[in-house]
Amino acid sequence: MRTNAPARCAQPHLHSHPPLQMYSPAQLSRAGYNARAVASWMWLALGLALLALELVTPGSFFVMFFGFGALTVGLLARLDLAGPAWGHWLLFTGLSIGYLLIFRRKLLSGFDSATPRDIDSFVGAVAIAQERILPAQVGRVEIRGSTWQARNETSSPIEPGLRCRVVRVDGLMVSIQPE
Repeated sequence: MRTNAPARCAQPHLHSHPPLQMYSPAQLSRAGYNARAVASWMWLALGLALLALELVTPGSFFVMFFGFGALTVGLLARLDLAGPAWGHWLLFTGLSIGYLLIFRRKLLSGFDSATPRDIDSFVGAVAIAQERILPAQVGRVEIRGSTWQARNETSSPIEPGLRCRVVRVDGLMVSIQPE
């Protein structure tokens, strides 16, 4: 016999609340959950997800500071120092922006220092020829203790050991003339 009645679930307690309902800490603790632990795990998971997102996005270190903010709130929530839920969001916003303002510039400046800025100061520096360099050809010279590729700018060959002056820098190539 067929009825139009809806099918009944074998476990009716699973459907006693709407699936998207927000639960208060009191409701969670009555259901056997530790609200502080749930909140802290959610913040920690959000922090890890934001750090992972930073790894896959090209950019300039922006999302990671929000990840650090979420991880800090997760730790504070676990220690019961974050206050109520609105306090979590306030802490997250303040800490994330604070981390961003304090540490981002320092982090970015660490990556900018890899570019040599004083390479043009080689103009006028003394270079010692390491090998014979024919006119308009390239050879090796020593400048300030380092070996460089150098182009002979004169019409006569430069012999090994001859002191020269750098007259121009073009990328990693210097142009030299005998003193």
